[in-house]
Amino acid sequence: MKNLITPIFYFLMITNIYSQEPKTIYVNESYDEITKEKFDKLFKSNLYDIAETTRDEKIYKKLRYKEYFGRLSKKNKDQLNKLFNLRYKIDSTKKWLFHYIDTLPNKEKMPKISGVFVYDSIETKKTFFLSKKVFNNNYKKYMNSKHRHVMSYDEFQDKIRKEKKKISKKTVFTHIYNQNKGIPKEFLKEMNYYKDNIPVFRNIFSDGMKNYNTILIFPNGNYYLVHNYNISNVKKLLQSSFYKKRKKNWLKKHIK
Repeated sequence: MKNLITPIFYFLMITNIYSQEPKTIYVNESYDEITKEKFDKLFKSNLYDIAETTRDEKIYKKLRYKEYFGRLSKKNKDQLNKLFNLRYKIDSTKKWLFHYIDTLPNKEKMPKISGVFVYDSIETKKTFFLSKKVFNNNYKKYMNSKHRHVMSYDEFQDKIRKEKKKISKKTVFTHIYNQNKGIPKEFLKEMNYYKDNIPVFRNIFSDGMKNYNTILIFPNGNYYLVHNYNISNVKKLLQSSFYKKRKKNWLKKHIK
């Protein structure tokens, strides 16, 4: 009898543990619930990344497009033309490039020189600072350590000015932000930064969980969205021939 009680108790304990585990719900890019098998198959297409959130003691795993090619209706494009002209004085005959940043840093809290904070391998709250040069020269030593790149205000300014010069004047290049913790307003005005007060970008150019950081809109209503911000990638996509080629390859993945 004693030997029987132990395995039964163990079985009940394990069953109780698993019954307390939250249920995982899998949803596609449109928030429609799908099976795990279909979720995994779609994820393998390399069109998506995954967002995870917990709600009502359930874990939701959602597919998000890494990038998205679409086309605005004439009515929607006309509405944006009027809105953007009113708010940002944007010429509707030009291509529009928007860089969305949720939060701008505080100038006073930025380091004097750019570098890398490397976290202690045992106590992750402890860090030590390395200049970019030292970090790059010892990259193999630190590449597997948890680390965080930080930028000085001077480099922050130089980076934005250089990016602006890379974009043709045939394209209106605008930065949109949600909140500013301490970048001087004079610099923001000079570099074409605007606060998303309405908020247009958080409502329109979002997948419901996260804003797209790069928004490219053509005069004919074609548009491109991507979560990351890479000025070299954007420059290529501003060329109509390259845009059409990338869009064609993107659509082929959907057919598969």
